[in-house]
Formats: sequence, C-alpha cells, structure tokens
Amino acid sequence: MNEQPYNYLGGNDCHETTNPFLRFHELTEGEVQNTIEKVFSNSQWVAAFKTDTHHGIKHGDQVRQSCYKLVDNLTDTEQEILSREGTEISSQKPQEHALTAIGVAAIFHDCGRFDGEGKMSHEQQNIHQITSTERALIFCEKLGISKISDFVAGAIMSHDFQSERITPHLRPPKTIIGKIIQASDQMGWFHPDSVTRTIEYNKQVLGNPFFDSSVTLQERLAWTSGSTSKDALTVMLNQLFGPTTDQRFGIEYARKKVESYRFQLEKNIVGCANSREEAQQVQDIINACRSRK
Repeated sequence: MNEQPYNYLGGNDCHETTNPFLRFHELTEGEVQNTIEKVFSNSQWVAAFKTDTHHGIKHGDQVRQSCYKLVDNLTDTEQEILSREGTEISSQKPQEHALTAIGVAAIFHDCGRFDGEGKMSHEQQNIHQITSTERALIFCEKLGISKISDFVAGAIMSHDFQSERITPHLRPPKTIIGKIIQASDQMGWFHPDSVTRTIEYNKQVLGNPFFDSSVTLQERLAWTSGSTSKDALTVMLNQLFGPTTDQRFGIEYARKKVESYRFQLEKNIVGCANSREEAQQVQDIINACRSRK
C-alpha cells in the first residue's frame, strides 16, 4: 500500500482536490521556507538557500510574486493557453494546479546553484537547472502534487534560455507556464535595481571587480551565460543589450516591460562607474557596444 503524502502545513489530507498546496500562491515566503525545511530536513543546501541574497529563497519568492503579476497581465490568448495547461494537469481545479506549478518552479529554479554541502562553484552553476529540477520533483512527490511535475521540470530546465548564441546548451520553454517563469526571472536581469545585485555577486562569489580595463570589447561582446567573465561590467552589458525576443520573453507584457527598463539600467551602470571614477571609460564601452549591436 502506498504511503499517503504528508501535509506539511498540518494534518495528513493531501487528496488532489483538498491538498493545501493547491493554494501555494497564497503561502507567505516564511511558510514556503518552513515547508522546504521540513521536506528536506538536515539538508545542507537548504541552509545556504535560506540565507543567500542572490539566488536563495528570497530571490525565488521575488520571482514567484513577479510570475503572479504576469499572470494578472496575460493577454486573452495567453490566459486561454494557461487554462488549457491547467486542465491538462488536472480537470479538477485546473487554475490552482497551474498556479501551483508556477509557484513551485519559481521558488526552486535557482536552488541547484548550491551543491549538497551548500557551496557554490562554477561547475555547479553550469548544471544548476538539473539539480534544481531534481529537488523540485522531490518536493512535489513529498507533498502529493506530482501531477504538476512535468510542467515544473520543463519550466526550471528552460528558465535560463536567452538565445541560441548566448545559451546554446539550453532550449526555450515549450509551455506558457515555462514562459512565465523564464520571463519573470529574466526581467530581473533588465531591472535597473539589478546592477547592485550583479556587482555583489561577481565580487562575493566570483571574485570579479566591477571593471577590468584589460578586457577587450571583443571579449565583452563574445561573452555567453555560463562562461567566465573577468568583471561585472561584461555581465551587465549583456543585461543592457541582451535579446528581448519572444524566445526569451514569451509573455507580451514582459517584452514591453523590459524595453522600458533600458534607459534607467544604463544610467545606473554609469552611476556605479562614476562612484569609482570610471564613468567615461564605461560610457565609451557602452557606446561602442551599442554601435556593434
């Protein structure tokens, strides 16, 4: 006899139509964190996931909330597709199943950046989609919501796709659920406030400075996600001039939103350079990149 999935919010009722995790979109960040701790008790990666400010649960929850804002702004056609996908998961409470798939994928999409010991390495970053997917599927199984697993896995595996040139090892999402996850996460790259996060991540995790004058323009233009950069500016140039096609932003509202970010994003990059007395050099590089795009 199969063991009944346990209700980590209290009790043991995890029937398809009454499972409390079908209201995942209503859970607070704290409730989500507590549930992850219970499901993955004594796992070292969870400790790192809880406290990391770049790719931890705080970031995952920000993406989750961004996803739900996108859901509220879907076109009629996009909403119809989402409804069909919810029904494909389950004919009972299809909307709740779709929103739960979105929420779980959003929370877990970057957790694989931390290895089993809670450490981050270049090698782990390159396979983080796989590790994140494995952990998300364990979560779904433990909570009795495995019906959403295929959609969760597809969304996590494709969330980092940008273009065939920049991320040749990845494929774009095939579902609207995956496109919502991808667009919400990628929007963070273009957001003007991302500058501080990018600089801190490069400094604290990768040991890279904000600006390395030895990096050539060709090296900056040739940089791809997953490869090693010598400074944070190279990454931010990819943010500023990165593709905004429907393969990267498959949600119409997201495509329009990221285009509105570019002006302030460039201003913030130059502002950071100005505080380091490197503004003119950085502006010249930005202008050179713009002329080559």
